[in-house]
Amino acid sequence: MARTEMRKVTMFYGMMPWGIESEIIYCQQTAMGDVDLHNAADFLGTHESEDGHTLTLRFRTTEEQAPFSIRFENVTDLEIKNKRGYHPGDKSLFYAFHSLGDGLFEFEAAIMEGKLKATGVVFDVAS
Repeated sequence: MARTEMRKVTMFYGMMPWGIESEIIYCQQTAMGDVDLHNAADFLGTHESEDGHTLTLRFRTTEEQAPFSIRFENVTDLEIKNKRGYHPGDKSLFYAFHSLGDGLFEFEAAIMEGKLKATGVVFDVAS
């Protein structure tokens, strides 16, 4: 009898799902429209929940200064590395997410980079 392997599907809320094996700088079909994370948003940093199962990346739009976040839920295998030697003027630059499949994501900003597994990705607009 063949063994069937169960794959976990990552669910997206508040935005169009990201493609697998792609580099992402846009969050599409959000409450704010299509958001360009590299050219039209400032990266403000991360927040990890006390239990370590949620990682929130905080942003604000450069034009309207509207805050929003991208929250990863049911996080496992989290690795974050702070970068040194970046130009101070680049502190708020966010380069991209990489969607690697099977709920595995990488992200890169001027000040840090990270890798994680998550079963949920949520685009939140701060009120």
